[in-house]
Amino acid sequence: MLTVFKGLKIDTVLRNLTVFEYIKNKAMFASYVPEIIELIGNRKKYGGSYSAVNGRKHIVVCGHITLESVSNFLKDFLHKDRDDVNVEIVFLHK
Repeated sequence: MLTVFKGLKIDTVLRNLTVFEYIKNKAMFASYVPEIIELIGNRKKYGGSYSAVNGRKHIVVCGHITLESVSNFLKDFLHKDRDDVNVEIVFLHK
């Protein structure tokens, strides 16, 4: 055992620091619990509504979505030869 000063051992100091950090982290988390509960409690799963905007186009892409398939699709779809690319693209995986 190594001593720090006046007989105080290093493992005692580290144990006390660990306990202090644990208590501090628990207190910080406890202070955020009411806010987390409020955020979760006020949210409804299907609570939103959809309002259609005239003239707005969208594309829905379904299937096995991977980084490669998305990048190939976007590369082809957003090619400089296309005139109108003012659309919203929605990707649905599974």
